[in-house]
Amino acid sequence: MSEDKDPKSQVVKEIIATAKDDPDVQAAGRNLAKAARTVTEFINLALLPVSAANWGVERARKYFKEGFGSEFEPYVSNIPLENIKEPPSEIAGPALQGIAWSLDHDVLKDMFMRLLASAMDSRKVDASHPAFVRVVQQLSPDEADLLNKIFNALSPEGALPIVCLRVETAGTPGYQERARHIARLSDDETGEPSSLENFPFWLDNWQRLGVVEVRYDTFIHPAKDAYSWVVDERPEYRDLKSTLSDDQTIEVKNGLFRLTAFGSRLAEALR
Repeated sequence: MSEDKDPKSQVVKEIIATAKDDPDVQAAGRNLAKAARTVTEFINLALLPVSAANWGVERARKYFKEGFGSEFEPYVSNIPLENIKEPPSEIAGPALQGIAWSLDHDVLKDMFMRLLASAMDSRKVDASHPAFVRVVQQLSPDEADLLNKIFNALSPEGALPIVCLRVETAGTPGYQERARHIARLSDDETGEPSSLENFPFWLDNWQRLGVVEVRYDTFIHPAKDAYSWVVDERPEYRDLKSTLSDDQTIEVKNGLFRLTAFGSRLAEALR
């Protein structure tokens, strides 16, 4: 194996090269080199049980030998030398496996890279948790992309408005919930209101994973500003209205969703 294809990555070589006589720097270099060996051992051992399936294993081996180092370097290049540590195996193993199976999905691969880098940063000890990798493993690429955008837009204390549409029929008690988890989504290019068919399903999944909390027993104040986007022009509202009879009306139930403490830590680990 040529030196430039060593999975320890360029940042490892640079640290070892600058170690010289400083015992603290030498120790940091040894720690990072040990972390790099974890990568090699994972590829050689952890993937072997599934190699019989012959599904992407050789491709993953080649990637970790030839491409992983250069791609991972930017994720750890800003970590101060004294803060680089060996990642816990309970995070490194699943994160590396996630990288191996997401080579065709840049958003997911980026998330796994960030989680692995956070686990190597002693300053983020409170942001690293084995469950974070499991969360990302249960996201689709498009779903992960949207969740990333929400992480970037939402502060730990913030909340985003959400509504469900209920249909009431004259003379009939109660209501029917006909459209769930409608958020203020818009087309990236035109800015026009748009719907995302999978969004309610994804939001339920994020709630199941403990990343977000969805509430309809409270809402954002003042409601006239936070929910002013729920109008006839919304595709969900318009589509539902076209199905109603003359004795039926739409009731908008305001709600909100926000990050849980777990979700906020996950967002921090992905920064």
